Amino acid sequence: MNKEVEVIPVSDDSLPVITNDGLLALADKAEKQIDAIRKIKSIVLKVTNNQDWVDQNGKPYLQASGGEKVARVFGISWRIDAPVFAQEPDGHFQYTYKGFFSLGGATIEVIGTRSSKDGFFKRYTGSGENRVALPPSEIDKGDVEKAAYTNCIGNGITRLLGIRNLTWEEVEAGGIKRGSTGTVRYGSKAEQDVHSDVSAQRQGHLKRVQEALVRLYGTDKKKMADKVIELTTWTPTKGEHAGKEIKGIADYSKLKDTSLSILLSKLEKESPQPKETPPEMCSECREINGEHREGCPNGEKNE
Repeated sequence: MNKEVEVIPVSDDSLPVITNDGLLALADKAEKQIDAIRKIKSIVLKVTNNQDWVDQNGKPYLQASGGEKVARVFGISWRIDAPVFAQEPDGHFQYTYKGFFSLGGATIEVIGTRSSKDGFFKRYTGSGENRVALPPSEIDKGDVEKAAYTNCIGNGITRLLGIRNLTWEEVEAGGIKRGSTGTVRYGSKAEQDVHSDVSAQRQGHLKRVQEALVRLYGTDKKKMADKVIELTTWTPTKGEHAGKEIKGIADYSKLKDTSLSILLSKLEKESPQPKETPPEMCSECREINGEHREGCPNGEKNE
């Protein structure tokens, strides 16, 4: 026997309305969060510079150098586990880092990974129609591992602060000019035009070599050249030239990536990079470098 169901009409007066205190509180909280994200983006762009960003396939990418500056300002800490290395049957390989990033009472888990299949790491021989990709064995494992670590750091910091997927319009509004950053192009057709000497990492190494030489010798180009020759001179232990000294070159821009990295390491042992002083941030309004927002009690004290 079917039971009759009584339908009770509900008046519109019983439905939630925008003046409901709970909804207003929720909207107010959401608005404050949006303002906080905008403020965080502004601070990120203030404490970084063109060298901390790279144009990666048309999108702005914050490198580890910039991420570390941002982390110091906001007091972000992290712990990174040992990398996991995976080798594939075709010779390609992958590094994966797992990190735990903390800010205040919040902690998130982040993965950073890079593969030798990424167009960024491909190396070629020949030119034109004879240009072919070298096998995975020619790819520097250290470069892939460092990139995975950098990816983990960048992911952790940007996710924790809620500033992933920034556009160039947002970045340029903060004073970072797209054409002044490093550039990386890879994938599909663009991959055909990738060379190791245009990688953001190589550009950074070249810049740091020049800075180290200037710290050592000022504007004395002869002393700079002699130093580079000295540090790139080596004696093979194997092969037909074993035991014979091979004189280095003065033009370090012609060095292969691995040799350039070794030169940089030697130079920075003799002339370390100066430590950067992180900008001071107001504990009340989160402005930096002595600036304060209107109504900030710390700003009023300084007046």
